[in-house]
Amino acid sequence: MSCVRVLPFAMTQVDDRHACVGSLTEDGRWVRPEPVTLDMVDRAFVYRTWTELALVPSAHPDARPEDRAMLQAPRPLGRIDAAAWKELAERHLDPDVLTALGGERSLGLVKASIERLYLKRSTGGRRFVRMVFTDRASRTYDWIVPELRLRRLIERHAQGDRIDPRAEEHVRRALNDAEIYLCLGLTKPNHRLPGQFRGCHPLVVGLHALPEPEELTS
Repeated sequence: MSCVRVLPFAMTQVDDRHACVGSLTEDGRWVRPEPVTLDMVDRAFVYRTWTELALVPSAHPDARPEDRAMLQAPRPLGRIDAAAWKELAERHLDPDVLTALGGERSLGLVKASIERLYLKRSTGGRRFVRMVFTDRASRTYDWIVPELRLRRLIERHAQGDRIDPRAEEHVRRALNDAEIYLCLGLTKPNHRLPGQFRGCHPLVVGLHALPEPEELTS
């Protein structure tokens, strides 16, 4: 068992009880502590706040490289300021999407601009927030966004299966006026769609902006 300090960069909802958190350790390793419940998010795991965890390697046979078993309740520590957060983020920033999720990795961090936010239903009828974004290699992607803050914000402006156009434009402009950092993640492989990322679905699992617009914090 090892106790480490981590800084959350990604927080998503898995189901009615569980969440997924992607974090950077002080020495720059990506980790996914498991299991995480929804009540831990915003209480024990908070953006820009260090959290102490007791972790061991995951015992799951399909574990991703970053997956770790969490042995005791996470303990939130001190909050860091924007300058310290930016220094850490820039140190571990990937140049583009393909690098961020290359090799065996399932978490990475890129800078991007947002082209569009919208809602779309899956073939199973579930409604998702989606983002069209462009990375620093000028490649454009259209991915599902399960990240909790943006999802909650967009859902407030949903009109059926669409986002109020004025609200979408306002949120997108507020974000693009800042430096946007996207934390990207991969699901575990399902092998039905081999695709570009080893049979995994790519997602936007964390959204950060400097300076942080009030739309994200309200």
